[in-house]
Amino acid sequence: MINDKGHLTVEKIVNFANLESQAVLEIGCGDGRITQGLIGKSESLIAIDPNPNAIATAKKRIPNADFRIGSGETLEFNDASFDMVLFTLSLHHQQCDMALGEAARVLKDSGKILVIEPAVDSEISIICNVFHDETPVLENAIKAIDASIFKIACTEVFYTEWEFVDNQELYNWLFEFYQTPYDNVKLGKVNALLGLSKGSRPLNLKDKLVITKLTKL
Repeated sequence: MINDKGHLTVEKIVNFANLESQAVLEIGCGDGRITQGLIGKSESLIAIDPNPNAIATAKKRIPNADFRIGSGETLEFNDASFDMVLFTLSLHHQQCDMALGEAARVLKDSGKILVIEPAVDSEISIICNVFHDETPVLENAIKAIDASIFKIACTEVFYTEWEFVDNQELYNWLFEFYQTPYDNVKLGKVNALLGLSKGSRPLNLKDKLVITKLTKL
């Protein structure tokens, strides 16, 4: 499986924010897939994730990067430590209001926040909803941004491409990722959503993402 075949997410981050001479905190880095493309583009970069296994994988992927185990809800950093806080597909995975409050605390007055979130109507999201429906938490993240002390400077929708060798690789990824035994009912729902794409080699699916730049009021 290739996630974000054209590395468009990193390109969007760089286009939305001038990272040069910036101290950046990435929240929810996972295995470092996006972090890897950001190395060397800022003055400093610290990437955190609450999953120890993901951080271990990230450290192996990029040994020279500063990866740490940590939660966006309780940041270990001093006030006004960063020029930019980046939520990479992670805001909806935590208590959004707490995470945004902590981001505001560690952000300098002139600092900015970038939030990248999946859209509820993304092709990938809709398929994943067969296993775990994230629509409520994705909608809650939007509400939390609207209710925060930040204002939206700009926002943009973009699409990345996921490539699977075939539909079987997609099935394997879904059941492994959600740690669920094979289930013919779920397979049937996934196949119905794939429609005419079912059986394509390779199988390419679109992920609709939203990137939003926030500044302090």
